[in-house]
Amino acid sequence: MRQRLQRESEGVVAVEFALILPILAILVFGIIEFGMLFRANLTVSQAARAGARTAAAQPRIVGYQTNSASAVAASLRNTLSTEEITYLSIYRANKITGLPADGSSYKTCTTCYRFSWDPATKTWTPLTGAAWPAASQQACGNEALTDYLGVYVEAKYTWVTGLFRPVFGSASLLQERTVMRLEPIGSQTACS
Repeated sequence: MRQRLQRESEGVVAVEFALILPILAILVFGIIEFGMLFRANLTVSQAARAGARTAAAQPRIVGYQTNSASAVAASLRNTLSTEEITYLSIYRANKITGLPADGSSYKTCTTCYRFSWDPATKTWTPLTGAAWPAASQQACGNEALTDYLGVYVEAKYTWVTGLFRPVFGSASLLQERTVMRLEPIGSQTACS
């Protein structure tokens, strides 16, 4: 009698394990997948901050946009797959909303520099049609008139396990922006 009860309880345990295993697998893979998504999102956010810090510290300096794009690329280059990085915009920002000051989108702004990612060289390629020349930046110490600068970075996250593709598609778009006030320039620099 005892052996028969032991065999039956072993069978029940096997059935319970078979029912619980798929749920546990989904839970574990979900934790891994969303952890990787969170890491990618933090990387894009940190890259936007690095670009904004670089550009905000170089008001009225020719080539600030190239230096900012290089800072963003350095933050992304070794942490995300180069095929996942897509777009960068360095723009004059509305200090209240943080959006492009000309009222357009990040991809159609006129007082901005726009870049696309070149996966082969792992660098940003400038797109034509828009500019925010350093000479037109306002950073002469009058806080009410000082320009704000924004950096918008876009990347995509491709789901690794495929578990969430039916719900979220094959990839999720990661979009981050950082807005900072331009650092005031010293009196030794002309503000005309």
